Amino acid sequence: MDEISNTVCSVIDSAELCRNTHPDREFAKEADKPSMRIYEHLQHLNTNTTLYNAIVKAESEGALLLEESRKAANNLRADFEKGGIHLPKDKLERVNQLNLAIAHLGRKFNENVMNKLGFVDIYPASRIPRNIQYNFKPSSRFKPRGVEEQSNAMNTTRKKGVRIVTDSGSVSSALRWVKDEEVCSFCSRKI
Repeated sequence: MDEISNTVCSVIDSAELCRNTHPDREFAKEADKPSMRIYEHLQHLNTNTTLYNAIVKAESEGALLLEESRKAANNLRADFEKGGIHLPKDKLERVNQLNLAIAHLGRKFNENVMNKLGFVDIYPASRIPRNIQYNFKPSSRFKPRGVEEQSNAMNTTRKKGVRIVTDSGSVSSALRWVKDEEVCSFCSRKI
């Protein structure tokens, strides 16, 4: 099982490297195809009852002599069970379909975040925890001081804010650490 995993990972890692780093978008786009096909294959291996039953049998018969082998088998069995191996065949197939849909959408989401950067300006800056504001750019806007003073353009106040660029790292930080639901909603909509 370890050899199978290493072989599959060496192929998928190469495709992922090209997909994520190649300067020519056509190469990167083409690398996505084998990467996704391998992921689909892995998803089906992760729900293969023959492999699962072999692990359960090896564990129950005491065939695993080394502690490392027992831990690896235990982890594999747990992964199979988390993936729904115990479900009826039609429901297991549905789980596979949903996991593949999630993978496709996740890739599109990440690609959009990387290739179509935008930003969200948050006012006031105090809506973002002070200890993470350094991750974002400062921004400001000018507002009139009061309705009766709007005729005088010089009578404005500068309002300090924070600009969150919608790259994956900045958005992840904001979504993870900012407790203001409206700010999180703004960030989510911009990506």
